[in-house]
Amino acid sequence: MVKNKGCKICSQFSNKEYAYQKHGWEDRNSYISGDTDQLTLIKDFNTTYSSRLLQILQCPECKAYFLYRTDYEYCVAGSEDEQFLIQLSDEKVKKYLKSKVTKLQALKYFEEDR
Repeated sequence: MVKNKGCKICSQFSNKEYAYQKHGWEDRNSYISGDTDQLTLIKDFNTTYSSRLLQILQCPECKAYFLYRTDYEYCVAGSEDEQFLIQLSDEKVKKYLKSKVTKLQALKYFEEDR
């Protein structure tokens, strides 16, 4: 899949982004290369008050779709946070946007697309 290089928003991202932060180890932290806040929320798979996100986002400029997932692990010596951003083809996004897709099914799709 080729990202839209002419888009001011999407050109900030790779097709697959991964970021990791561990509190207390700031020198080893990484961050997603662009600003995900510029993307529009299309579908949120969270049905509870979980702070672990699983969302379909869309670029408002070029209409490209992304899967955004966050995870964390609480550790006494320093919590670990992860973020994933994966560009989805129109074909793959249809799979996620089916009305009956649960968070568990979406997580399974995420593991396949990773």
